[in-house]
Order: sequence, then C-alpha cells, then structure tokens
Amino acid sequence: MYSYLLSLIALFSAPQQTTQVNNTVGIYGSCRDNTTKDFLKNSAVYAGFKTGKQLLGQCDATGKWDFRIPDSTQYLSFEVKGYHTVTYPIHFVGKVSSAAKFPLFVEMSEKDSLPLAVPTLHMYRFEVVDSLDLEHRWDIVNTTRYGMFYTNKNYYKRSSVITLPYEEGKYVYRAFTKTGKVVLKREITILPGVNFLEMTIQDNEVKDAVVELDESRIKSRTPKSLYFKQSSHDLTEQTRMELDSVARFLTNEKDRKALITGYTDGVGERSKNMILSEYRAKRVKSYLLEKGVSPQQLEIEWKGSSETATPNDNEEVKSKNRRVRIIFL
Repeated sequence: MYSYLLSLIALFSAPQQTTQVNNTVGIYGSCRDNTTKDFLKNSAVYAGFKTGKQLLGQCDATGKWDFRIPDSTQYLSFEVKGYHTVTYPIHFVGKVSSAAKFPLFVEMSEKDSLPLAVPTLHMYRFEVVDSLDLEHRWDIVNTTRYGMFYTNKNYYKRSSVITLPYEEGKYVYRAFTKTGKVVLKREITILPGVNFLEMTIQDNEVKDAVVELDESRIKSRTPKSLYFKQSSHDLTEQTRMELDSVARFLTNEKDRKALITGYTDGVGERSKNMILSEYRAKRVKSYLLEKGVSPQQLEIEWKGSSETATPNDNEEVKSKNRRVRIIFL
C-alpha cells in the first residue's frame, strides 16, 4: 500500500509533457469515377507525413468526406478498391488559419485503364471586409508565357475559396483599389500538386496603401500568346482569364487596337489547318466583343501552320504552335 501511494504521488507531481499540435485546416470533397462521374462510396483518405501515413477516414454513405489535416501534411492519398491510388502532393503557401476549409474533388480511373495525371491546383482562400471594393491580379513571372487576369469583389467574396488551375511556377499577386493603390502584393511559387493559400485584407491596410508603379500594367501592352488544345478552337479557363485582362485593357484604352492572328501546328492538311486557325482567331474576337470591346478596335487574320513559333519536333513544342497571338497597335 505504501509503495502504491508513493507511485501516485510521483505521477501527479512529475512535470507534464506537452504534445506539439500543428495547426489544422479543413478539407472536404469526394472521389469520382473519371468516366461515369459516379461517386465512389468506398473511398479511403490518408494523410502522409515524414514519419508515414495515417488514415483520416472513409467517405460517408453519399460518397463524400470531410476531414481536418495538420499543416505538416506532405501528401493526401485516395484509395478505392479496383481503382488506381491517387496521391496529391500538398503544399501550404505561408500560414493558413484553422478557419480555412478547402474543397478537393478527386477523379479516379479503374485499374484496367491508365492512371490519371495529377493536376496542379491552387486553392486560394480570400477574406476581405465587405466594404472594400478591390481588384485582384495574378501575373506569371519568369516564364516565356505571360498571363494575367482581373476580377472584382463580386467574384472574390468574403471568406470565399477559389480554385485556380495554374501551372507550376512563380506568380505575383496584387490587390489594389480603383485609384491604383496596391493594398497587398505577394510573390508566390506554385508547386506540383495542391497548393493551399490564404489572404486577408482589412480596412487599415487600404488606408496605409500607396500608389505603386504596376509593371504588369505596362506588360499588358506587350504581345500575348493564347494556347489551344489540338484540333480545337475552344477557350480554356486559363485563356478566358487572360482574355478578360485584354478586354479590360482595350475598354480602358479606346484609342488602342489589337491584331488577332490564329495559328496551328503542322499536323494534318494545310487547308484544314487554315480553317482551324480562322476559327481560333474568330473565337477570340467573339469573346472580346462579348466583354464590351468595340469592333473597331479589333482586327483579325489567320495563317494556319505557315508561321510556327517553334519547330514541330515533338508534342511539347507543337503545343506552342496551337495559338492565337494578340499584338496591340
């Protein structure tokens, strides 16, 4: 009995060790068959760390899941019997608060088909006080491709989450007022996989903002190349974003004009390539007209595969020739 009492005294008098708890963020979503788009109701989700992986749980009866993951998570793995396992590298870009919650919808292919490529996604949580009327801009830097887009607070609402299908690389984000005051500017590197990012802007940051020479506005006067999928004249989401910036520039600069030229790669018949390049140029013009650009500001032409940006040696360089080039006059 005496030894038992001594052990109790030692237990409660010993200093308690604290466990380091990482900040956690919310994720929710589902796994779907990439062909049928049906929910996969027996999916399991794992979080991977330096020390190994841990089961977060399985989806509910509807095929959806909702978990919290620590910001030390290095990858998420999705497993379904009969399907290829899908693993997303996870990157936290700066500090992300525990209030953040991001959607993640995973497509999976059956094991008797090819595994799907892992996309690069930018999950961007934006929080701004409702009284602020800001414009937001992303610019690609350190690349031969230059792109940007504008939007306004009707798109970025308080505590909203936007998923941007960006390529990996370096970007500059700016939030600025209608008068050109840059409220927030951040240089961001997007890595392969899923990138989680959070930004918050308050009233006091606008009051302290200064007018900055926006070099990306000057770049908006330089030629732009917009890229298309093979044998297609449909506009991708990235192309629409870039055309939105072109439309804004032209509607603000009524004295400027744009020459729109359509091109193709060197695959296929020359006559069909000429028609496809025409469709691409006309589709770009049509989109700009829908965005309010004056018809008098737009000139179009098409050249098929007669002028390639790079030699048609392989698929990577062919993709650079499936383009529409915009030159500002």
